[in-house]
Amino acid sequence: MRYRHYSLRTEEAYRYWVRFFVRWSGRGGSMRHPRDLGAAEVQDFLSMLANERQVSASTHNQALSALLFLYREVLGVEVPDALAVKYPNLGRRWGWFWVFPAPKLSLDPRSGFERRYHLDEERLQRAIKLASAAAHIAKPVSVHTLRHSFATHLPQAGTDIRTVQELLGHSDVSILMIDTHVLKVAAGGAASPLDALGGLVS
Repeated sequence: MRYRHYSLRTEEAYRYWVRFFVRWSGRGGSMRHPRDLGAAEVQDFLSMLANERQVSASTHNQALSALLFLYREVLGVEVPDALAVKYPNLGRRWGWFWVFPAPKLSLDPRSGFERRYHLDEERLQRAIKLASAAAHIAKPVSVHTLRHSFATHLPQAGTDIRTVQELLGHSDVSILMIDTHVLKVAAGGAASPLDALGGLVS
């Protein structure tokens, strides 16, 4: 959450709801890890908040957002079945789509349903090589080349270095600044005033 620059208030709220969910689900015995809590536990927890505690819509949405963050960003699993049942259009939102979807459906080993997953990384690399050959580019071109070009053209368009850092996912801007070419472009290609002194020195 800190990497994504969430506020301290949001961080504390999400931690509260995750703890509440785990402890409430384990109220009858020993607590279990969230990855071991399935559709029934999630459904019961959300229903309890709405029916027994009668929380406001905003509070209920905050609890839901905390669970979504837990399962999607921390545990890295698909939307739990209970959330898909309670919110049938959830899986259609942009945040759950693959940017590069596979052309065919695959069988999900957990649920038994056919799902569309992301495109295999090797297929993307092969497509880039074919495109570079068709464009008669002699130099090697890879996915990293596209990333480097992205990082170079953003500052040329006036994007500040901190925004480029966030878009590339660098935790430290110094990692990005290793590339001197990007550094020069990020500075707008402006020459240092000291460069002009070179002509005065004989």
